[in-house]
Amino acid sequence: LSEGANGDTELIRAVDNLYVAWNQLLYNLLAKPGFQPPSPEHIKEVAEFTLKQLKDAGQDLSREFVQAGLEWRLSHPDEARTEV
Repeated sequence: LSEGANGDTELIRAVDNLYVAWNQLLYNLLAKPGFQPPSPEHIKEVAEFTLKQLKDAGQDLSREFVQAGLEWRLSHPDEARTEV
């Protein structure tokens, strides 16, 4: 981050959201000893919801990376031209 830049950017939030979604998926997949296993319907419902959250978080992060790259190219046209 440049001097004086706000540390809480959309990119940072997108990375955090992906991390949270990934951890939620892992938590939902862990077996818990001593508990009655959930029904297959419940497992399917939780898996669909959790995977949708992970997919959405990944797409948001990808969009933020593309936007950051485009903003950099617009603000540094000479460097961007030599990089291509």
